[in-house]
Amino acid sequence: MLAHERFAARAAAQPGSLAVVQGPVRLTYAELEARVRHIAGLLRGRGVGRGDVVMVHLARSPDLIATMLALWTAGAAYLPVEPGTPPERLAAVAGGSRCALVVTASAGDRLPELGVAVLGLDEAGPQGPVEAPCAVSGADLAYVIYTSGSTGAPKGVEVEHASLAYLLAHINERYGIAPGDRVLQLAAITFDTSLEQILVALVNGAALVLPERMWAPGELVEEIRRHGVTVMDLSPAFWRAFLADLEGRPQDLPVRLTIVGGSAVHLSDCESSLRLLPGSRLVNAYGLTEAAITSCTAEITAAAVAGAAAGHGSAPVGHPLPGTGVHVLAESLEPVPDGQEGEVYLSGPGLARGYVSAQATAARFVCGAGLRLYRTGDLGVLTAQGLRVTGRADRQLKVRGFRVEPAEIEKALTAHPEVTDAAVKPYVRHGDVALAVYYATGAAEPPRVRDLRRHLGVRLPAYMVPSVFVPVGCLPVKANGKVDFAALPEVGGPV
Repeated sequence: MLAHERFAARAAAQPGSLAVVQGPVRLTYAELEARVRHIAGLLRGRGVGRGDVVMVHLARSPDLIATMLALWTAGAAYLPVEPGTPPERLAAVAGGSRCALVVTASAGDRLPELGVAVLGLDEAGPQGPVEAPCAVSGADLAYVIYTSGSTGAPKGVEVEHASLAYLLAHINERYGIAPGDRVLQLAAITFDTSLEQILVALVNGAALVLPERMWAPGELVEEIRRHGVTVMDLSPAFWRAFLADLEGRPQDLPVRLTIVGGSAVHLSDCESSLRLLPGSRLVNAYGLTEAAITSCTAEITAAAVAGAAAGHGSAPVGHPLPGTGVHVLAESLEPVPDGQEGEVYLSGPGLARGYVSAQATAARFVCGAGLRLYRTGDLGVLTAQGLRVTGRADRQLKVRGFRVEPAEIEKALTAHPEVTDAAVKPYVRHGDVALAVYYATGAAEPPRVRDLRRHLGVRLPAYMVPSVFVPVGCLPVKANGKVDFAALPEVGGPV
């Protein structure tokens, strides 16, 4: 069963159960399903159908969730963008995805000129609720998620319904979410983890808790108590800040499952989590947008932390979901012996269709040992505890759980008329990865940092704008002509 079909079946089985809560808004499964059918009617009235891609320009809300499910009911694919996305990036995403429509909260919402029709959810639709969904197959496109691109432009990942259905068929074997649970939806809507958080709740009969705004880590303790959250899925940086705030407080939170993923998880933080949340299981999840969100999980126990602490600083990401292959390979695509480092490749039914760009697809989705493989760029080793990720084979970074390609920032900055060259280097600030950019300029006086921030702010999402800007006469280079990052002045702790 596909994701929206499983939701519809759940709504029919428990129509009066709470599905979504956000502030004073509380929707039952029946009410959410009715909203889905209404929006599907609006979409069909605008000619949206099977094979179309629709950009959803909505804040985190019950309507965002209903629109996603309505798109699948109407046969179309979901492409989320954050309100406030810089105009140039919005135009690049709209053009690259060839989207057929943009959905906004109101017909009066102001958007940059994208050359695409706009549907406001406050419009009166020409047709009523959709009673029967469009016939959609597993090979149809379910969603498109844009990530940072190593070529200097955002890169759209296309995921089919079959891959999403595969994830939902197996991931709850690891999580055990059930009616009565309250699942916190905290990931940004443009981060594919948001899809897992939403759907793993709604196809298993749980209630989804949506913040009215992005809570700070220091607010999370009281909000968890207030909403009775039993399941939370956090980025390591947010989780670490939450644990620091939890120190010294009464340990009576209702959380029974803590999922952490998106970047490296340190064993010292695992120890803190198990101590401060003694009633909660701790799961480290690993996956890529190109492989339907989550491919591996590891249950982190006190015994596992004690046994691994002497030799490793990061937690294992564990074993793959049934049917997923995890391969640690040499450059020749031959397997390396267990315990030796190689590049991590994934295979199986979770793999995405590819990228919007056929050229990008050919570069990362390859054939080896008779399998279609996705080259993750992660380095790792296979151990008795499963996969352990040890680093990157390229320059890609993770900042607060978001994938960042430094080349995209560098290209955007050198588009400034006074910047001739730029290099991005990560550093550690308050225990988390942050970005510094070093830039050369031909002008007698370097441009003001606030002008450079403004220049990047209309081109890149906020998480990609560096924290530190360092003017240099010229970038240091090695004998091979590549930037010598080790020779750049340090601005914080090394990564």
